[in-house]
Amino acid sequence: MLQAAREAFAAEGLAVPLDEIAGRAGVGTGTVYRHFPSKNVLFEAVVADRLAQLFATVRGLADADDPGDAFFAVFREMVAAALFNRALCEALGSGETLRSMSTSRSAFRDALADVLRRAQDAGEVRADIGPADVVALVLACVAADGAGQQDGPGRMTEMIAGVFQPGLAGNETSSSVTGRVLAERHGALLDEAPAQYGPGACETCGTTIVAARTGRPARYCSSRCRQKAHRRRNQAGTDPTR
Repeated sequence: MLQAAREAFAAEGLAVPLDEIAGRAGVGTGTVYRHFPSKNVLFEAVVADRLAQLFATVRGLADADDPGDAFFAVFREMVAAALFNRALCEALGSGETLRSMSTSRSAFRDALADVLRRAQDAGEVRADIGPADVVALVLACVAADGAGQQDGPGRMTEMIAGVFQPGLAGNETSSSVTGRVLAERHGALLDEAPAQYGPGACETCGTTIVAARTGRPARYCSSRCRQKAHRRRNQAGTDPTR
């Protein structure tokens, strides 16, 4: 059941219907509810498992001989996982959904902070970057390279990773680099988003939108996604009325 949920959430994120998860698992919806009181609880179990795998990767690299290589290996692993697993991407960026998982998230952030600090002490990563910046840049990589792809981080991830270079400190901030990279990709992020996710999907995250009987078709699944799109348009210098 957990494996079926993992596959469903990886493909569709939190928007996947519970009956679809049950169908993938070959059980009834009632059976799912007996094990997991709600879809959020099941979602948290799936993401907690993936975070545990990432945590193990981070801990395994904590004492690597080359702190810089260790940090960038962790960063690319985080991007690769988030690119493939939309549920994990939502979890990394959520401040509300995973409140009951605060302990596991905290442990992961602490482990990430250790790897980051070692790389900074070795002069391989600029000193003004924090764990929260790393997570934000992971999400920027997902937006730039395209969530849902299975072939790992691409060119845009490598460009965004350049923000960690010590030589940029005091010259270019993580937000300015992210904005510049997203500006280069604004056509794919904005104009091509409906084609990427398909009709009836949120242009920001790809979540399926239930069509209204009247009015214009919705472009975003939530006000949060609408605000994200607005910020991206501002960063890219595009017309917000498009």
